[in-house]
Amino acid sequence: MSDKERLQKAKEVIENYNGEYHLHNPTFTNEDLNTLEWLIEQAERVQELEDNLINNQRTFAKIDLGRKEENKRYLEALKFYANEESYEEFERKTCGWASDVEIDRGEKARQAIEGE
Repeated sequence: MSDKERLQKAKEVIENYNGEYHLHNPTFTNEDLNTLEWLIEQAERVQELEDNLINNQRTFAKIDLGRKEENKRYLEALKFYANEESYEEFERKTCGWASDVEIDRGEKARQAIEGE
């Protein structure tokens, strides 16, 4: 029997409780009934917290994936700007000498920041 089934069974016991049961089992008191109700409330709270935990884990997994993708974009841009060859000038047909960094003018960095 699962925890949810046990909880449902406990709820049914309380719902079906009547004074006749007390006559057959005098050791079962109203205080015992109150304790059972409290235990059910605690079990329901545990289920609620477990559901919240699962939802939070899913949310954090999505955030983590997004951060990994963001870090990958930043790393690619940094590699371009860190590569010494990106600063080597070469002759351009239209306007003389320039390097890849000069031609880029920060475009890779802006794309990484904007998420493109």
